[in-house]
Amino acid sequence: MTKKDVSLDRLDEQLRKVAETLDRCARLIVDLDLNTHQNLKRIGEALQRLFDIEGEIYELRPDLTPEYLTEEWIRAQRATRTPENELAFLRHEAEAYRRFLKRAERRISELEKAVKQDNKEGG
Repeated sequence: MTKKDVSLDRLDEQLRKVAETLDRCARLIVDLDLNTHQNLKRIGEALQRLFDIEGEIYELRPDLTPEYLTEEWIRAQRATRTPENELAFLRHEAEAYRRFLKRAERRISELEKAVKQDNKEGG
């Protein structure tokens, strides 16, 4: 790598790309119902490690800190939060949980049928 390629700017950029890729992978895992709980936990752990590295970068180079992590942005968001916005967010979150539960119930049903079938064939 050239000296230009070795910088906190480049590392920060690469870590953001990796985080975005992991986010997309998490969505695929959910859509594929691929050992969702365990695999999302693994992705969450990987993201936490990335965030730890980013935190070190932002301590050395505060100018690289994304706006949404600055105190000014957080204060502005709190000041503009309305009950309507909070309600919309909670409704959206509740719908996501309902969809997750529906998928989980469907998977449980499939597994129960498979267990019954195995018991019939084995007994």
